[in-house]
Amino acid sequence: MPTKIKLRQRPIKDGRESLYFDIYPPIFNPIIGKESRREFLNLYIYSNPQTKEQAEHNTATLQIANEVLQEKQELLKQGKYEFTPEQPIKVSFKEVERKNSDKDFLIDLLQQVRNIEKQILNQLQS
Repeated sequence: MPTKIKLRQRPIKDGRESLYFDIYPPIFNPIIGKESRREFLNLYIYSNPQTKEQAEHNTATLQIANEVLQEKQELLKQGKYEFTPEQPIKVSFKEVERKNSDKDFLIDLLQQVRNIEKQILNQLQS
């Protein structure tokens, strides 16, 4: 049976949801030393966005998660899927709200997360 990966959301406190990959059947995760079905992305979205900025944050974060999903699916096809070491990506929701008038903030945030993901993937490929 081929391994499949799906992007899923899990409710957490503060009216947010955590994004993670659901992998079936489970694959070996060398970081924890056993098979695992989940890889948490340390990316979060608002469950019920109250402002335009929160909605834009959700859109940008989901776009990042989908890009990572595509990269992971490609690695899986090549037989090179590796779990990303858990390095928290700092996304401050308070800062999003504080800078809600600054539309460039979300673009900068997206670029920062993409750069971090590229660094992680480069480390894994080395």
